[in-house]
Amino acid sequence: MRQGCYFTTDEVNRILNLLSNTDLSTADIAARLGCSKVSVGRLNRLHRIRNYSGRRTAWEHFNETRPSASAESPSPRVAAA
Repeated sequence: MRQGCYFTTDEVNRILNLLSNTDLSTADIAARLGCSKVSVGRLNRLHRIRNYSGRRTAWEHFNETRPSASAESPSPRVAAA
């Protein structure tokens, strides 16, 4: 495992892709890429890909847990003339 090195853009994209499109755990992703679980978790939190909700082994993708845009904010009101 390497330490103290920056990820290349390709490595970051590969981690994000694995988080988004596979059911691999963060430990499996870290082992596959030769980095720490903490680094994978940090990228997950930074890019808000998986939402663990305090659990260790089960997650949802953030885009599945967010309410729709129309439900978040009411339509803007137009001032009467």
